[in-house]
Amino acid sequence: MATNPVSSDVNKIFAPAAVAGRKVTADLSGSEVKNTIDSAGNQKLFQAGAKQMGKQDFLQLLVTQMRFQDPMAPQDNQQFVAQLAQFSSLEGTQNISTSIEDLGKKLESMVSGQTDSSNAISNSSATNLIGKSVRVNAADVIFDPAQKAPIDINVHSDPGTDSVLTILDSDQKIVNALPLQAAGETKVQWNGLKMDGSKVPAGKYQLKVTSKDGTDTGYTFFEDKVTGITYAKTGTRLEVKGQSVAMDQILHVGDAAE
Repeated sequence: MATNPVSSDVNKIFAPAAVAGRKVTADLSGSEVKNTIDSAGNQKLFQAGAKQMGKQDFLQLLVTQMRFQDPMAPQDNQQFVAQLAQFSSLEGTQNISTSIEDLGKKLESMVSGQTDSSNAISNSSATNLIGKSVRVNAADVIFDPAQKAPIDINVHSDPGTDSVLTILDSDQKIVNALPLQAAGETKVQWNGLKMDGSKVPAGKYQLKVTSKDGTDTGYTFFEDKVTGITYAKTGTRLEVKGQSVAMDQILHVGDAAE
């Protein structure tokens, strides 16, 4: 006997074939909704199934729960009030978080504005230094063996101190120590020799003015006129004696000699 195709279709509508091996679970713990699936079917539907619950999600769950509750066994009033309290607490926490985030953005904007204003004032003030004589802290010196003339080093040592000019290599090892004849300002010549009389290789050497026990008692410097200013991302820099000098290297400013 032939099967009625209409009856077969009706049976499919009211009794659809179950998808084999499909298991879906939901975890509503804490403030997160997590979905998991164990199925041979399409799992893309459940990818990225975890998200942070917001107040709208919480409210939607609460309203849906009320809509589909059993009229013969309605939800307990105490449980409903507790859920409303949770919703109120969640909303308050999110509002506080939003307010703090907005406040942080305003503070960042204020700091950025103050920095820009400070830089503008600093840049404007720096233009007044053009043509002035400045004393620049020179913490190192470049030695070139091909240069026969000795290097002139300007030294300032504090009054009442018995100081030495210490020259160190890149490894912070003492290359030479030149005693200063008097305190105050003086000029020392260094011909690139070590303490044993041998010559140092080409390179940059650090300069320190200290007492014999190693206490800082002065500094080395060079002086010249400011010939230009560069406004860089790292800050304002002065052009002195062909070198780019940072503002924090300036030790003294005065009128240039006529």
